[in-house]
Amino acid sequence: MWFGLLNQGVIRTSFPDFNQVCEIPELRNKSVSKALKDREGGFWISTLEKGVYYIPNFEIKSLSFKTTARVRAIGNIANRVLIGDYSGHLMAENSENGHVQWKRNFNSPITSAFVSRDSLIWVSCVDGTTILDKNGSVIKTLTEASFTDFTQEDAQSIWAFNSYGLHLFTNKGNLVLRKKLDSWNRNITKVDNTIYVSGRNGLQIYDTLFNFKMEVRDFKDFKISKILAFGNYLLITTTGNGFFLWDKSLQVIAYASYGNFISNYIYDAMIGNGLIWIATDNGIAVCTKESLYYQKPKFFVINRQNGLLASKVNKLKLYTNKVFAFCDEGYSVLPVHGTIFVNRLPLFYLKFVQSSNKKLDPTTPIVLSKSENDIQIGVGFLSYKNQNIYSRFRVKEENSWTYSTNRVFQFNSLDEGDYFFDLEYSLDNFTWTKAPTRISFTILPSWWQTWYFRTLVLLAVSAIGYVIYRTQVARYKEKNSYLNLMNDQQRKLLGVEIATAERERSRIAKDLHDGISSNLISIKLLANRIARKAAPKEADEIEEQIHKLISEVRNIIHGLTPPGLSHFGLSTTIANYVLVVEKNHSIKLTFDYQGETVIDDRISTIIFRIVQELTTNSIRHACCRLINLHINVFSDTISISYADDGVGFNPDLVSKGFGLLNVQSRVDSLGGALSFESGEFGTSYSIDIPHNANSKN
Repeated sequence: MWFGLLNQGVIRTSFPDFNQVCEIPELRNKSVSKALKDREGGFWISTLEKGVYYIPNFEIKSLSFKTTARVRAIGNIANRVLIGDYSGHLMAENSENGHVQWKRNFNSPITSAFVSRDSLIWVSCVDGTTILDKNGSVIKTLTEASFTDFTQEDAQSIWAFNSYGLHLFTNKGNLVLRKKLDSWNRNITKVDNTIYVSGRNGLQIYDTLFNFKMEVRDFKDFKISKILAFGNYLLITTTGNGFFLWDKSLQVIAYASYGNFISNYIYDAMIGNGLIWIATDNGIAVCTKESLYYQKPKFFVINRQNGLLASKVNKLKLYTNKVFAFCDEGYSVLPVHGTIFVNRLPLFYLKFVQSSNKKLDPTTPIVLSKSENDIQIGVGFLSYKNQNIYSRFRVKEENSWTYSTNRVFQFNSLDEGDYFFDLEYSLDNFTWTKAPTRISFTILPSWWQTWYFRTLVLLAVSAIGYVIYRTQVARYKEKNSYLNLMNDQQRKLLGVEIATAERERSRIAKDLHDGISSNLISIKLLANRIARKAAPKEADEIEEQIHKLISEVRNIIHGLTPPGLSHFGLSTTIANYVLVVEKNHSIKLTFDYQGETVIDDRISTIIFRIVQELTTNSIRHACCRLINLHINVFSDTISISYADDGVGFNPDLVSKGFGLLNVQSRVDSLGGALSFESGEFGTSYSIDIPHNANSKN
């Protein structure tokens, strides 16, 4: 119950015994008219003289330092807070009211202070270290000076380090061991038989005899502020890189909080009452040991809005049921129990949804055109204690979360499609709560991007393409028909020409055989009788010359008309021709015939002429020694392979001679195909002629 008094402040009492719970000194001379408690546990008290006062938490007490010098050392013993400053003053204050219990002056600045388990106070100054009892009386003075930090391994051993290195003392201040180190060190932690030492940067490991074992590369560039043993892990905090749980046995980082914590700058940490306390520049984060051990921490944040003297906390000290949080201005005393850590989630509310400054109704599906693709969504949170509220959002299920500190979310130039705006918020950046409002909206495509417009365009393009295609096909067919007609005519003309030439050859050969050949034989007999009577010596020579002339005429006849082609077939005729060539010329000609018999006399005649032409070219121009001829007759194709080992020829000059044009024209007359190669290896021809064994033209 609250009693507001006129010019006498306010009294808070318990109910129903009305015992006074507390009095608020700041309101002692004020006239209090109203006292209200908000949903987060804070109290709002209105006065007639000075407006409204806000008290976030009655269980947190804050006191300012009474020294004007920079505070370098802090600690606590019994119900007293130890404060050492740079001017050399050490004060013991009552943590309830801030009254100074005792004070001691040193001749040099105090660098650190430590309270051992047997309640002895170790005070390190620039020029020495002094051990005091709990009332400030000097017990012992040590020559070792300017220790940076202390830690107690057990009831009998105390570790300390400074710029020289590590020192081991008994609890009475006797030096047991000293080890020179190469680097300046910040803090030390001993776990089992291993000593962990952090320097300006990095983490080094030593054994109990101060022998160096290794440097942990994972923390090489980190500025470590605190090392705590935590189950199978070390809790390692840094200034600038958050905190880590490090597996000592596997030598790997098991969990890291960099970029996912209330702050990356951590100045101190401690374990007390089953809780992990982490001091940062944004307040104190507290979670249970179990949740952190299983890597599912849920942090409660205590900061200036919750009742701390300042959000930046430099040091944490634990004594019985109290936690002392020291900042630059003073310190706050917190109870260890968890009631003060009930951080109620702030109330989320939707401020507005608009597009191009036009208000939209978020309770119904929003449909926008492409020109209206400018959406702003404003949200808010009702909370006084929690000013650092983290938020993240997405507009599609498959998208990753986007983190933001803004309270107005703007979306421009979204592609057409269906979207929804989902928002989650958090107090510790670990545990997230989904906002109760989901906003659905659809972006329609521009008219030229609609499916029906694209369908019409596609149909139009298809129709035009079809017309063009049909026109081109018709033109191609017409052109192809014309070309086929021309080819047929040319082939017929060529066939007629070749047939005419063959008839003329046959006529000339017959005339030579019937006329000239018979007359030459008669002349031979007559000349032989006359020569033997008039000049018997020259008779044999005359007979021989006439015989040669008759042989030449017969060769001409055989060349004009292949003897026996219609009676004996293509294979036998070419074989006889090969014998004549080998007899009359110093050339080796191999001939091979495979397949069916060519029954078409026209085809047989043209093939014989082709072979005859190729052989004549090789003999006259190629200067060859060997000719290979292969003919394979299939039911539909006649394949001719011809090769010589001559000097070859230049294909660019074939139009000027060598009889190749004659060969090509004969192949074309049969609708065949000719290909050839020529070079230093000689000349080779490949000819394919269509063939139908069952037909005869």
